[in-house]
Amino acid sequence: MLFRSFLDLLAEQILANSPELLPDFEKFFRSWPETLQVSLERDISADKFPGDDVAVAILVALTPVSEGSGQIVDLQYPKSTGRVDATLIARRTEGDTLGGQSKGSALAIVIESKLYGPAGIEQLGRYKRKLQEKSIRTVLVEIRWEDIYKLCESLPQAAEHDPVLSDFKEFLARDARLVGFTGFRQEDFVGGPQLLDSKLQRLCDRIAGKGDDPVLGGGKAERKRGGLDYDLPLTQQASLVGNIGLASWNQDGLQAKLVIGWRSRWHTDRVLDSTWNADGVPDLIRQVGRGNALLIEAHVRPYFNRFEYDPAAVWSPAIDPTNADRVWQDAVEFARSIHAKCLDAKKVAALRRPPSKITNESAITRAVAERVNCFVPLVLVASWKPADLTAMKPAEQLLIIRAKLLEMATLLTRLSGQ
Repeated sequence: MLFRSFLDLLAEQILANSPELLPDFEKFFRSWPETLQVSLERDISADKFPGDDVAVAILVALTPVSEGSGQIVDLQYPKSTGRVDATLIARRTEGDTLGGQSKGSALAIVIESKLYGPAGIEQLGRYKRKLQEKSIRTVLVEIRWEDIYKLCESLPQAAEHDPVLSDFKEFLARDARLVGFTGFRQEDFVGGPQLLDSKLQRLCDRIAGKGDDPVLGGGKAERKRGGLDYDLPLTQQASLVGNIGLASWNQDGLQAKLVIGWRSRWHTDRVLDSTWNADGVPDLIRQVGRGNALLIEAHVRPYFNRFEYDPAAVWSPAIDPTNADRVWQDAVEFARSIHAKCLDAKKVAALRRPPSKITNESAITRAVAERVNCFVPLVLVASWKPADLTAMKPAEQLLIIRAKLLEMATLLTRLSGQ
């Protein structure tokens, strides 16, 4: 089933780029060929490469997610050595042989994978030239490994129980060089952090794209120290009072985050002074809270010096989606009572009462003794439980996560006075 789907994908590429070769391709693969010879690691300098009586060759470049263009290109390079990953030689009855060729003429699919940069381009050029030297009509087609993975995902449900196919999908999903974001699975959240961090990074790279997204294409995702936490720069990042991103801090789910004032105290100043209730902000807060769990938090950070300003307390109330805008207003009021101020006994007592909690007693005691100012970043977190997330197909996961990030980006833009 996977091979037939691969052939259909190959036919689409040929039709789009070299339609004159499609009839020849269909003569051999309209139905299952009479014979199909499969070889691995073929030397292109061998006399019988790619096979006896081959009249047409489809040179397939299986490319990594970040390299392939999906387009046929014209390459010419002088060297004539190397080994292709695989060749498939198809033969049919005499009635289906290629016009003008011998009765036993055949069609070859020559496959090379994991091609990177100029070396990969040069490699393909050598293979194509060698085929053309033997008077074999040759077309080069690029197919991304990500497309192969999608074919695996789209097979009938019965194919899910095929152990060979399952192992193949597992191999692709674990290799970040070959495919992009392949969706979260339940086991991603219960194993070591490396696999989940790799999935999270691929998801962020997929969302950021190549910088052409008008909102989320602000640059490459920034991995925070320790992993499982990524900032996603927006296109107008330099003028914003915070940032958005994705995280899985305790591997207990996926979190989309909007952080204000973590990198600069003036970001919090501006929001507290003027933009916290800008036109449309309450509605946007409620929108961010729909469809998933929402947290609105204020983190108290005593500023001892530019190297010591870790959070020492957090304000974090329970939220009902219907009153998210009211909780936001309460968060602003709390931040105003602490931000850019010194702690005293009254403020410390307030930090001990719910919904506040002191997370670093020694830092609070020191802040009171040294009379240092505290700064208060504001954080909004929308989260999904693993069970809810993994019940969706990868495309659905990507859709809802990207939509939530766009909502947060819109809110952040409004809070930045734009």
